[in-house]
Amino acid sequence: MSKRNIVKGSAGYFITNIFNRGLGFLFIVLATRLIGAGGFGLIALGLTIRSLVNNFGIFGLSYSSQKILSGNFDEDKKNYFGAMVVINLSIALIFFLIFIIGSEFIANVIFNKPKFEIVVKVIAFTIVFSLPALLIRALLKAQKEVKSNFIVLVVESAVRVIALLLVFLIEDKIYAVSLSLFISAFASFLIALFIIKKRKLYPAFDEVKSKLKYIMSIGAQFLVIGLGYYFASQTDKLMLGRMVSSESLGIYSISISIAMIIGTLNSSMISIFMPTVSELHRNNNKREIKNTYNFANIIIATINIILFIFFIVYGKKMLDLLFNFDSLKVYYIFILLSLKFIIATFIGPTSALLIMTDNHKTELYNTIFMIILNILLNYFLISYYGVYGAVFATLISTILFNILQLSEIYYYYKFFVFQKIHLYYFISISVISILLINYRIMNLNIIFQSIYFILFTSIILFIFWQKNEVVSKNEIIHFVKNIKSYI
Repeated sequence: MSKRNIVKGSAGYFITNIFNRGLGFLFIVLATRLIGAGGFGLIALGLTIRSLVNNFGIFGLSYSSQKILSGNFDEDKKNYFGAMVVINLSIALIFFLIFIIGSEFIANVIFNKPKFEIVVKVIAFTIVFSLPALLIRALLKAQKEVKSNFIVLVVESAVRVIALLLVFLIEDKIYAVSLSLFISAFASFLIALFIIKKRKLYPAFDEVKSKLKYIMSIGAQFLVIGLGYYFASQTDKLMLGRMVSSESLGIYSISISIAMIIGTLNSSMISIFMPTVSELHRNNNKREIKNTYNFANIIIATINIILFIFFIVYGKKMLDLLFNFDSLKVYYIFILLSLKFIIATFIGPTSALLIMTDNHKTELYNTIFMIILNILLNYFLISYYGVYGAVFATLISTILFNILQLSEIYYYYKFFVFQKIHLYYFISISVISILLINYRIMNLNIIFQSIYFILFTSIILFIFWQKNEVVSKNEIIHFVKNIKSYI
């Protein structure tokens, strides 16, 4: 039953994330064409800081809500939600004041970019609406309201793109693009409120004081994990924002935004994997936890490898078509960054498994290790190699982090993530990479590129169909049918 839940729920989240990231990518393309790579570098830095604040401001509730708010939304859960609302709004107000008052210091002293000040001020207003919207989305995920979550995300992304029309009305184009972020956050907040009203998922405030203590204690643990993990994953952008030009930061941000497409299915699976595994853990069903984990791992690996092949074959032509600057550098950077997600693909949703089975302290130590490693690697490698230094720092830390988690999964759950199918996949990717380097596939005629893509995609699908021992053919068909139902 757990695997069926994963299939059904993740299909919806997959479509949600495809739409959301597709619109997000369109925003990047349009914004870069309007304000250049340097201007987009400032916007990307603003988005990174906003996301960092959002991860702190949500106070670990995106994780703890999966444990506390899942299941029947009774009076007890309404009161827990009410206490979460109090925490959420208080943090939003505090950060609004910090960013408004400290915008000049943040722009000039911390990042040494005077033009960044106006972006910081707009971000301050954006946080007031983005934080409550994030909390509502966490509730929708806990309640497995997949379609409602889809609506909130897509509205925000679509409005962000449409709001770029402000560029033609406001003289300061960087300010105009920044305003599009505010408008989209406001729209997302309004639609989230409407859904809460329609689904009758109201908060209650009768037992706020008694619930606050528990939420603060569990939230603090998840806060450190969530914030630490996000900070670790964004160290490269933050340090690039301090150490390199806005244009170099823009190129790196564009590259990693494209590479993150490979993580679409991964995040989709995790969204439904977390509450599902939490329920299995409460029932002490270790065997089903293992089966569910392996199932999610194989599905994610298969689709992500095909996406990776698509990127290395068509990526250069795609970038030439979309952007009005030298795309070769962006191509190499985003292919290398894509390897980060391929590595995670082979390991599976380790962080989600550890957190949802009460091993969050272990994940806390992992995150601290990741932060220290990332800061040291980025500082030294960026100093010598600039943007490419951040790329290799990210890859090295990702490899070491995943090896650490792999050993922990074996220690706690007594199963080894890798199976025979992973070996077949590894050999296939190695052959693909060697051929890419030797024959420079990205520069060939599109007909030869298509033959190359179809050939290796067919090999991956054949391996998946014949060699995997986890996912049945009926489950594959069920997954495809669920995707069609959302389309």
